[in-house]
Amino acid sequence: MQALRQLLAQGVRVSIGWGDAQDIKAQELCRNKRNQWREGPGRFSWKYNALGDLEQLEQEFPDHLRLKIIGTHEHYLVSDDQFALVGSHALLGGSGTSREVSLKTNDPHLIQDLRKRFQRAADLDAINWS
Repeated sequence: MQALRQLLAQGVRVSIGWGDAQDIKAQELCRNKRNQWREGPGRFSWKYNALGDLEQLEQEFPDHLRLKIIGTHEHYLVSDDQFALVGSHALLGGSGTSREVSLKTNDPHLIQDLRKRFQRAADLDAINWS
């Protein structure tokens, strides 16, 4: 979080999307009445422990940090229009207990497609959590 905060303070723009559709449907990702994240009834809510901290950063740096629940199990990273990483590696963390792989590409068509996928995903504030 500290490294991300430093990047945002330097004016770097970061968009983060994550969240599995199965988790959302199972209401494992939910908020309490004060709009704070809490663990839901399921066994995978630990995947979202950082979400409250990320939302706080988004409030501090509204022009530089954008959060979305993408509702898939995709793993990809796009750096501007320069390159993209696509693969099985959980980019925001992971257990490190299994072999993961990612491929780097500078194919502009793939990069644009990934950017569009992210744009189509719902913003956190647009999701009906009830």
